[in-house]
Amino acid sequence: MTSTTNSREQPRESTPLLSAVDPGPNDSVQSLPNISSTLERIQFLQIEDLDFSDIYGPHDLSAPAAETAFALIVLLQWRINKIRESVYSQDVWDYWSKERDNSGVVGELETLIFSLWKAFVTNYRSTRDLQDVLWLEFPEKEGSLRCLRGASIFLSRYTFNLTVYLSLHSHGFLERL
Repeated sequence: MTSTTNSREQPRESTPLLSAVDPGPNDSVQSLPNISSTLERIQFLQIEDLDFSDIYGPHDLSAPAAETAFALIVLLQWRINKIRESVYSQDVWDYWSKERDNSGVVGELETLIFSLWKAFVTNYRSTRDLQDVLWLEFPEKEGSLRCLRGASIFLSRYTFNLTVYLSLHSHGFLERL
């Protein structure tokens, strides 16, 4: 008795749950820019001087929704990395100043994220465009099958307040206050 089945056989207890064939990396995802390399390239730039074209780099993403999705994921991931960044110092002053600097960078990134989102939604966007911004996936690292999506990052505990803010802002509730 073999453990493989042909398409007409009924599954049995010995039927493998996964195919023995490795599907390999998804070519469409592998051809996209990855988040990690982009962060390594831009994280030492001054945020106030950062242009969205610095984020896209040499990659042609061909559609505003794809460009926005990629930039949003990169900026959100950078923000998460800064929040997670541990500061170690025996000196209280040094510890405090490093924490303050990290907090300032997080604030600057949030401002950039808000301006990116506002620039995207200022013009009419179809439902498909909005879905693409939230659901397009980009590889986390070069050669990796793990991908990141804007929607997944928005739902993480590191961006909950940011998500609420963007939602309120996009519906015009903040302008009414």
